[in-house]
Amino acid sequence: MILHWHEPLVDSEHSYRSVRQLINTSDVIVLGTIRNVKHQVRTNRQVGRGQLVNYEQIVNIKHVFKGNTSSNLSLITTGVNPLPPPRDPINKRYTGPLAEGDYLLFLSSLKQNSFFRLNSGFQSVYPFINQKTIALEEGFHSLNGLTTDEVISYLSQ
Repeated sequence: MILHWHEPLVDSEHSYRSVRQLINTSDVIVLGTIRNVKHQVRTNRQVGRGQLVNYEQIVNIKHVFKGNTSSNLSLITTGVNPLPPPRDPINKRYTGPLAEGDYLLFLSSLKQNSFFRLNSGFQSVYPFINQKTIALEEGFHSLNGLTTDEVISYLSQ
């Protein structure tokens, strides 16, 4: 199925003050493997000198911690092309596609049930390396270094 994601843009203007808010507002929380971009669609919007582009990536689900989803879901993000420098604040608002790999993800559903967005930008993304989560700079430190079993325990508190 080809997406026609010209609008809306998928941005991350808001952030949560607590990990509990992130958990409670997420429709789906999963551990999954993100693949390369499946589709990309240029929007008719620009930020500075960059064109905003919507991306679709498939997430192969390994574990569902919250919500209902199939074995695969489509993650939709918006990014800027060409990419701004790493420290540019626009990167926090428009995350763009994620690198291939395993992640703990906090997601919100879009209008079509099989499409999801990051609930709160990089607060919603925890790489899963060597069987443990890694909290990025924008993430919650309390979610750092957790195994799958520890994530289950943490989420049930």
